[in-house]
Amino acid sequence: MHSDATYDAKNIRWSVVVPYFNERNYLPAMLASLIAQQFRPFELILVDNASTDGSEDLARGILKYAIGITPLYLREPRPGKINAMECGLARVGTEFVAFCDADTFYPPHYLARCDEVFAASKADVVAVMAGNLSGPPTAIGAMSLLASVVNRDL
Repeated sequence: MHSDATYDAKNIRWSVVVPYFNERNYLPAMLASLIAQQFRPFELILVDNASTDGSEDLARGILKYAIGITPLYLREPRPGKINAMECGLARVGTEFVAFCDADTFYPPHYLARCDEVFAASKADVVAVMAGNLSGPPTAIGAMSLLASVVNRDL
């Protein structure tokens, strides 16, 4: 696990779970977009779903010096994204969790905006979904976030 003196692990409020299977071609851009997040610190839980293309080694190399990100590397041998998501969720120890896809780029404000939406709401649950991804990674600034607020009392 990555250790960083700048950030105290007990102050981490968000975990980001990324399940992947043979995503070597997509991981560098996706991880770069998570490294560029304005919101810090966060835990990044990467769940390898039995990849055979060296994805985990690639991810480890990219995240080796990432500041404010605490990576956790897991392996889930049962095939299927849902199994990998369950594996990652079982290891979440933070207040909030975001599930991200290995082949998607996230704008630098993604986690900050998720945090703001929840903070601005009196709801018990907030779901944020990325939309309008219509261009290359350089166009991700145009991505919009849609938020749904759900009260548990309903």
